[in-house]
Amino acid sequence: SQAKQVIISAKDLNDNIQLSINDDGIGLPPNLTSGYGLRNMRDRTRLLNGTIECKVDKGTSIIITVPWYDEIYE
Repeated sequence: SQAKQVIISAKDLNDNIQLSINDDGIGLPPNLTSGYGLRNMRDRTRLLNGTIECKVDKGTSIIITVPWYDEIYE
């Protein structure tokens, strides 16, 4: 992907948590078939009842949102 920088962040969305992975690489080709890495992320996200989104714009962004319950506040 020729990325020089990768930024990983997590955001609390009340009942969900959102994980974002962004790089500044060349992006993904338009005719990409999912390899093991993307398929594995998709399958694990689905097991957690979440969603995964992939965006290509000046690099690649993977956004995963899954239900989140914080037991500390109970």
